[in-house]
Amino acid sequence: MPEPAFTYTGVAAPASPTLPGAILLQWGLHLRRATALRALWPYLLLAVAVVAGSLGLVRLALAQHAAIQEYFSVFVLRACALAALGMATSALRGDADSGALALHLLRPRAAVALPLGRWAAVVILVASLGLLMLGGMLLATAGTVLAPSWTAVARMAVAVVLAAMAYTSIFLAISAHFKAAAGMGLLYLVAGDVVAPSLPGPVGIVSVQAHLARWLPAAADEGFLARGFESGVAVAALLGLAAAGVALTVWRRGQV
Repeated sequence: MPEPAFTYTGVAAPASPTLPGAILLQWGLHLRRATALRALWPYLLLAVAVVAGSLGLVRLALAQHAAIQEYFSVFVLRACALAALGMATSALRGDADSGALALHLLRPRAAVALPLGRWAAVVILVASLGLLMLGGMLLATAGTVLAPSWTAVARMAVAVVLAAMAYTSIFLAISAHFKAAAGMGLLYLVAGDVVAPSLPGPVGIVSVQAHLARWLPAAADEGFLARGFESGVAVAALLGLAAAGVALTVWRRGQV
């Protein structure tokens, strides 16, 4: 006989889902809720503002090829960080409205499935928003001296995905541990991404921006695999931050 199914907000799943099935259910539930226009419009407005800013950069007629990369680092990646802050700090809330509270109570494995599914949904949204901004920036600078090389574009695209993973994990962990998650997240952006890289010692290891700066090309003609060891360390550090944030979130949800 087929297993009975339960349904929350139109998403059906078997009555005893496996862990991957529960993660997929949480991913679908949150992605469906987070892509509603009423939830997504502030981030779309942010993306439009960033792309419009790149048009202004072209109008300045700067002759420096590195200007567009600086713009990408300062505005596109910062916009990704702000989007991750907003989406991740709200990802573990509103469970009663989305039907996830019942799933959390009925399924012991939801302590793992809920944060992992929410993390995957937010990463997809933030990365998509970042790639949208990157695409708009490239269209704005096409045919000008500011247009980056294809290897630089590839590195920027990878940087967007890495930033989405790391920032989402960090802010999700902050949301799981602190009630004032938005304020603590802003504190991290100031202390971790602005102050920490300038301090001596290993403090800068917690800075996502510091690792992204080591990944991005240092010169316009730099190849994708240039500075292999330094770039590899930067990628490993970003993935480590992402894994640590997810692990702390799962651990905290298991204590609730």
